Amino acid sequence: MLERAAGPDPITTVDPTHAAAIQALPKVGQLAPDFTLQTLGGTTVRLSQWRSRPVIINFWATWCVACRAESTLLERTYQQKATQGLVVLGVNVTQEDTLASVRNYVTTSALTFPITLDSHGAVTDAYHVPGLPVTFFIDAQGIIRNVIVGQMHNVDLIEGLKLIGV
Repeated sequence: MLERAAGPDPITTVDPTHAAAIQALPKVGQLAPDFTLQTLGGTTVRLSQWRSRPVIINFWATWCVACRAESTLLERTYQQKATQGLVVLGVNVTQEDTLASVRNYVTTSALTFPITLDSHGAVTDAYHVPGLPVTFFIDAQGIIRNVIVGQMHNVDLIEGLKLIGV
């Protein structure tokens, strides 16, 4: 069961089993750590290339049941909000997954938002991801406005989008 965190950031959702690891996550109000990764299609992307646009970063893997549930929600949001400038970026934790599984899942699920491959875990480590899924909401200035650890639900998504101006 997910709980709301207390304090100045009341909508960050925390899975209580990861409460200690939450302290290591990049903080709400800080600049999101920049990174460069390749997409499933082979294109190189850098987080800072979207500095003028709101971004959702979702760390996930194909074996993660909660991640699979979120992917439908994220795809629907991407389809509805991309024209408003929203970037949805999936960061597959590939060192815990297989490329074949990722390709198959993205194809069968008809995911159209960019899927990047964190093959060596460097980005996952930089973001101190304690488990999967983890979702960061980043505003157009590159500032983290919300973090959800554990499965994101529609209400969490709506609140996160508001915080990044979408």
